[in-house]
Amino acid sequence: MAVLALLFLVAGCGHGENEPPPDSDANPDKTVISEQTIIFPSGEKYTLQLKQTEYMKPLTWGDPGFSMYEGGYRGHFSFVTRGKDGTLIDELGINQYFGNGPFGLMGAVVPETGAYNKDGDIDFNIGTSAHDHSGEMKYVLFSINKSGELRRINARGYKEDGFIYTNAMEQTEYFREDDSDLRSIIVGVAKPEGGGYVAGEYVWTHGEYVFKK
Repeated sequence: MAVLALLFLVAGCGHGENEPPPDSDANPDKTVISEQTIIFPSGEKYTLQLKQTEYMKPLTWGDPGFSMYEGGYRGHFSFVTRGKDGTLIDELGINQYFGNGPFGLMGAVVPETGAYNKDGDIDFNIGTSAHDHSGEMKYVLFSINKSGELRRINARGYKEDGFIYTNAMEQTEYFREDDSDLRSIIVGVAKPEGGGYVAGEYVWTHGEYVFKK
């Protein structure tokens, strides 16, 4: 069966901790962690930015709650879309999908984009450790439509919190689509009894992903 791999790319993740961003009104570009160009087959073109909106000192080894996946940046973040001339199209806060508390990144994350559900929009994700000793990562899925508007895509059926879960060892550095017609996301999740992982599938159903073993 074909696989749609959940992933993100990280640029410059070897640093220890980031500097506090300057006053965003004085120099707004300094709050932008990463950006990339999004081009639809029909020609619509946007810039997708990952922006830090509130700085917090990153956790380090020995700090309660530290994770290697969150050691580069910490605070509050949002995704931003801009038009060809730099005009703001949309902005969507990330922390609201992770409990509204501080969120951490391992580095300058550049979300890899693709077509998860084949609905014509461009999809991407961002994730972090599940923090539950399962060895899993949890991801929030997002989508950009042809107008440059952002939305979150819900997931349910495994752990009822809206995330896509998968074994951390399955992270890759590229978006893989072996079957252009497949709209499911194939994952590996922890066995309920422990001691390994089992294959699972998030199936695109009525505008959301529903987990099935």
